[in-house]
Amino acid sequence: MNIVLEYRNPNSEHCTVVVFLNGANTGSLCLRQEEVGSFQQILSGGCVDGIDTFLSRGHSLPQEDQI
Repeated sequence: MNIVLEYRNPNSEHCTVVVFLNGANTGSLCLRQEEVGSFQQILSGGCVDGIDTFLSRGHSLPQEDQI
């Protein structure tokens, strides 16, 4: 399975995460900032090397909060 998380519209409290599975947009989630990293880690950890691919793109934090 090809899994892509695309981060959109981050602010100090929330981030919209659009989930794509095998190229199909399966929906959007609104996650609290403290949940985004754990959600990404859980999904990527479930991928099997050589079978699944995982990619995240965009920024989960507002640009002014990036280091």
